Amino acid sequence: MKSKNLLLMLLVVCGMVFASESNFVQFTLDDFNTYDSAGGPIQEWIPAQMITLSVQAGSSVYLSNYINTWYGTVENLGSDTYAAGYDMSAGAYGYMIAQKTADGKVTTDGIVHPGTGETKDVTYKNPTGTETKTTTGYLLDTFENDTEIFFVMTPNGYNSKINSYLPVNDPKNDPPVTSILASRQINTTDLAGNIRVNFGTVDGIGHEFVIGYEAAPPSSSGQPLPGVLSTIVVACCSIACARKMKKNK
Repeated sequence: MKSKNLLLMLLVVCGMVFASESNFVQFTLDDFNTYDSAGGPIQEWIPAQMITLSVQAGSSVYLSNYINTWYGTVENLGSDTYAAGYDMSAGAYGYMIAQKTADGKVTTDGIVHPGTGETKDVTYKNPTGTETKTTTGYLLDTFENDTEIFFVMTPNGYNSKINSYLPVNDPKNDPPVTSILASRQINTTDLAGNIRVNFGTVDGIGHEFVIGYEAAPPSSSGQPLPGVLSTIVVACCSIACARKMKKNK
């Protein structure tokens, strides 16, 4: 009976530790990459740079609106009444996979991997962990492999997609580049420290979103995570000491 109780206690402790490892994680600036635009005429100014995101294998990636308040309401990124938002219905957003040519140039095969429109509540924390805010996140995809991606989005007010690969609107180019996308930048953060991806459209509106992910659950094979291992050791030592004290009485 005692051995059963011990096993049950260890299972509960391990479950608590594993649960603590499955937090929603915020991407940082180090996860983003920028390149001079190369999907057409070369555009070397910063608001025209291509933007990619490096995603780790096993990550379920979500897009949401940026956090601009801890106490009020954060607009739903996919609300059709939110002018700075996007159409986040199935197929209206997604990503393309970034590739590198033999000479090191960044390109893509142009295949859009569409989002399903699936949502869940996602919670962001401020850098000190003292404030949290929950808003609607839209699943981009769950990635089996390490992948570098371009974003594909449909801004509210338009019925066409834009992305972080093709050149931005450039009427002075010869020939002119015509696009509803006027700029794209990652030079600001929200209150939670998230990188704000800003796609500016030709009407002067900055359509922004932030990105987070759920990491893959800990593997059941191989060695335990450090936190799990230490918890098991402490639990076993405590039980052993208790047994020894009982015998000495």
